[in-house]
Amino acid sequence: MENYVIDGKITTITLENGKVVKVMTSYLQNMVKNLEIDMDEAVLTWLEDEGYIYNDEQEELEEKAKDNKVLASLKRNAKGEKKSTEKRTRVVKENPTKEAIIAEIAKTIQNMEGASDVVIENKGKIITFKMAGEEFKVDLVQKRQKKQ
Repeated sequence: MENYVIDGKITTITLENGKVVKVMTSYLQNMVKNLEIDMDEAVLTWLEDEGYIYNDEQEELEEKAKDNKVLASLKRNAKGEKKSTEKRTRVVKENPTKEAIIAEIAKTIQNMEGASDVVIENKGKIITFKMAGEEFKVDLVQKRQKKQ
């Protein structure tokens, strides 16, 4: 890094190869505050994190972390442990009010002239039927009560 210039909200950094990069000044100031480092170190750290400057120590630590993740996975598999991929069965609450409404709507549709293939798809929610060569679907939605 050759130099950097703080221009209000943006800090402009000129690299050794002449390339110019910009970073939010607030981000660098946050690093200074939280990591208890000076602005020069914050700029250098940001450049290393973003891959503009190569840092041997950082690369070594990243490799160790990647290897550790792979080893942990291998150990878990060697022990025969598997991640839980079982699907949970969804428990639907009974709602007698909605079920009664759907049953009444289905009776009414069946009594209509020209209605056919009336099917209650979901006893508390959906009815499908055919009428006049078209397919229809009735979907009953219960609104939640507003919070007080």
